Amino acid sequence: MEPASETLELGVFGRPHGIQGAVSFWPHNARSVALATIKRGVRLASDGVRHPVRILSARPSGKSWVVTLHGAARREDVEALVGQPLFVDPALLPAIEDDDEFYYHEVIGASVETASGEPIGVVSDVFETSTDVLSVKRTAGGILDVPVVGAYVVRIDRVGRRVIVVDDVVSLLSLDEGT
Repeated sequence: MEPASETLELGVFGRPHGIQGAVSFWPHNARSVALATIKRGVRLASDGVRHPVRILSARPSGKSWVVTLHGAARREDVEALVGQPLFVDPALLPAIEDDDEFYYHEVIGASVETASGEPIGVVSDVFETSTDVLSVKRTAGGILDVPVVGAYVVRIDRVGRRVIVVDDVVSLLSLDEGT
């Protein structure tokens, strides 16, 4: 359950790190560095209660981060955070300067159409392999996984919430005969 529609789940708190109140944090996007600049958020406890969080420091540690929070000086102070999600205001995320980059929440729900205007479907999810992959719920039924590479994706319009793909994307990526 997300605490408010204007927030974005950034990731989940993991186990305590050391004895001085630090905690591991697992972002949903392992490549994201957004946590380095975000200083506040909301955690959702298992009982559904929202708790404001002030982040004092955050540093990468492999695929996770080590985070220190205001009011957490001992290991016992963060043990209850394990598994709790951290939500942030999307406006706090660092601005994206490169047209080839996007935040996952910007494309989930975006319409997908070919360069010639034929509707393909709607982005239902994004997952990461060696590249980002858009999982598209097709208008014609089924799911089409589209790697975000120039051979398939022409442009991502983050503001207009549209993904433009090459005209023959369905025949290029479909594993089923005749689709």
